[in-house]
Amino acid sequence: MGVKDAAVGGLMHGFRAVASRFRDVPPKPRTHRCFAVTVSEVADVAAHLRRITVQAPELRDYRPTGPDEYFGLVIPPAGKDLVLPEPKGLNIRAELGAIPEESRPDLRWYTVRSHDPAAGRLLIDVVTHGDNGPGSAWALRTGPGDAVGLRTLTSAWRRTEAPQLLVADPSSAPALRAIVEACSPVFRRRMHVRVVGPGPEYFEPGLTSLEPGLASMDVLYAPVEESAAAVVENLRDAGPLDVGYAWLCGEAGLAKAARRLVVREWGVARTEVLFSGYWRRATAAHEGK
Repeated sequence: MGVKDAAVGGLMHGFRAVASRFRDVPPKPRTHRCFAVTVSEVADVAAHLRRITVQAPELRDYRPTGPDEYFGLVIPPAGKDLVLPEPKGLNIRAELGAIPEESRPDLRWYTVRSHDPAAGRLLIDVVTHGDNGPGSAWALRTGPGDAVGLRTLTSAWRRTEAPQLLVADPSSAPALRAIVEACSPVFRRRMHVRVVGPGPEYFEPGLTSLEPGLASMDVLYAPVEESAAAVVENLRDAGPLDVGYAWLCGEAGLAKAARRLVVREWGVARTEVLFSGYWRRATAAHEGK
């Protein structure tokens, strides 16, 4: 292990020791694995949302640390066999770089929509937008029997005593739904949810069915380039919500704009805001988690 990996590993150890007090995170650093899974089913749950079901024996003892668990999807080049990197540390990009270029897989980040350990099965929801980006291109061409790699990682959302704000776009909506579904009815009544996207064809059906059990929920439809402004305007109109924690995920500009509002205007502590750019507008290299 290099100096950088050792330093990062030490920080992760300390983070988990603290985080395990607040959410379901193992107190010891997790040993990450990279293994092959096989596509068993492909279904379009919406016009621009494809659900990929994968299976593998390793998924029987795979244990997500939280409902928004994310992982690295190791995608073989079209028409090539899957070559997996050897997990050596926390830098999966370096691991992939050791693979010859002609066989080197692409890497994209996705979250677990659902996991059935008894069946060794995992569901991945992928937003599709043609061949613009390796993740979408793979989702549109893959079929039963195809192999893809899964590199384990971790989760980000945590349970808090304080009410929460959750903001998502199509890329992070599967994680948001998994979070809400994992919470008790009592906890849900302290959750404010905002979801934004170009239209309903980008979301799993039944999104608004979550609303009755939540403190508040708005689903906004706006072009990608206007999504951040639409969410900020909606939150300002709602006035400072009584929240002490925020989970803000999706397009990078959206996540940053929402964070700026809740920290600067609402006074939520920076340490109580989880924001993550799942992708960056007009940059295929950032597609996926």
